[in-house]
Amino acid sequence: MSPVMSMPPPEVIIVGAGPAGCALACRLARADVSTLLLDKASFPRDKVCGDCLSPRAQHHLARLGLLDDIAAEAHAVSRIGFQAPSGARASADIARALRADAADPRSMPGRALVLPRRRFDERLWRHALAAGAQFRVGHVRQLLRSGEPGTADSRLVGAGAGVFAGVVNDSVDSSTNGTVCGVLLNGEPVPARLVVVATGAATGLLRRSPLYPARSVPNPVHRPMNREAHGPLHSVAARCYLSGVAMPDAGLRFFFDHLPLPGYAWVFPTGPRSANIGFWYNGKQRQSAAALLTQLLARHPVLSALARDAETVGPVAGFPIRTDFLTAPKVAPGLLAIGEAAGLVNPFTGEGIDYALESAELAAETVLEAFGRLDRQRDWPHQGPLTAGALASYPRALNRRFRSLFLVMATAHRYGFNPWVFNRLFGGGERGQPLVDTLVRVCFGAAPPLSLLHPIPIARLLWSRAER
Repeated sequence: MSPVMSMPPPEVIIVGAGPAGCALACRLARADVSTLLLDKASFPRDKVCGDCLSPRAQHHLARLGLLDDIAAEAHAVSRIGFQAPSGARASADIARALRADAADPRSMPGRALVLPRRRFDERLWRHALAAGAQFRVGHVRQLLRSGEPGTADSRLVGAGAGVFAGVVNDSVDSSTNGTVCGVLLNGEPVPARLVVVATGAATGLLRRSPLYPARSVPNPVHRPMNREAHGPLHSVAARCYLSGVAMPDAGLRFFFDHLPLPGYAWVFPTGPRSANIGFWYNGKQRQSAAALLTQLLARHPVLSALARDAETVGPVAGFPIRTDFLTAPKVAPGLLAIGEAAGLVNPFTGEGIDYALESAELAAETVLEAFGRLDRQRDWPHQGPLTAGALASYPRALNRRFRSLFLVMATAHRYGFNPWVFNRLFGGGERGQPLVDTLVRVCFGAAPPLSLLHPIPIARLLWSRAER
């Protein structure tokens, strides 16, 4: 008998042990919810990312009790800089822009942290295991559903192998109806009251579920560029690591020059003489992100100078990013999506770790509220999967927290990613500094997104004179 089949059926299965999955596993396990965390790879394992932990992400790590450990291992930066298509530059002190107050526990940290995902994810994973979550390595390519298609009140009966009496043992390939009641892990059925999809940008499992976005739903971000772009929306990015690099400016640096828009290049220091250098693009592309980054390292005035005398550590690696939160389904009977699997990546910045951690917290609140209405010791496994009604508070909470932000960021992506805007925004000198600080606050989640649309900073942008 396999280790999974020999253990009692978990109440919750989380597919994907990235930041969202591990954060949710930690919160549920602490509340004595039996939780099985699954990933296709063992730890430590690498994930291609910019590796930046925003002040908002740090705030949620602190709520998990993990920030001190992460901060001790990460590289801290206090400034953020921007370079416009014209070459004009602007910068901001993160603490000043966020109006951070170290004495106020509600205040966000006045810094950013940079920690490679290989180390960050392992820290989160170990934290989840220490909280009591179980972990297994394996592939989940199918979901199990119970009862007849379209029903939401199915019941699992028995225990162990007997749990599957009355369960239709097939995936949701043939029908996206029915209540999800478990997964096939390495070909073996594993039941659960709830399956959580935390697989990031990968859509293989979602395609076999009710959470795959309908092809008839247009995505508002890409509508002006491609009116036929439906379903999951992916932007692309690539990154590489440099060691022995001279870092004249040790802050986070974003470049909008000598590259195609809507996109940017970044340089994030991972140490005194090492950096994560990457390129993000949220438009129609003819070349891969990895190919575009390779070209930037050879031709971009700043990036090529940094790379010239440095050593490249590992290959240039590309990765997709989902940014379709506004249209992505979030719940179905017995099924819930968190983090990037719910499209929670900012369509203007490409940032997603903070949203992943926050969505895990909101999902935990919903699950614990649903389980709190039940006598779990008596009802499981005889009680069936959680209904869509029991999970309905989760998408409502997500919309309250993120909908206005994503609407503003999608609008900024559509109309603001052009040379005219960036040249004035980052070339306005002292006159433009308040708007730069506002942009930093909004992107880091420390100010309402509508702050960017206030008439005073907009007037400053329109009437400013871009300077070199």
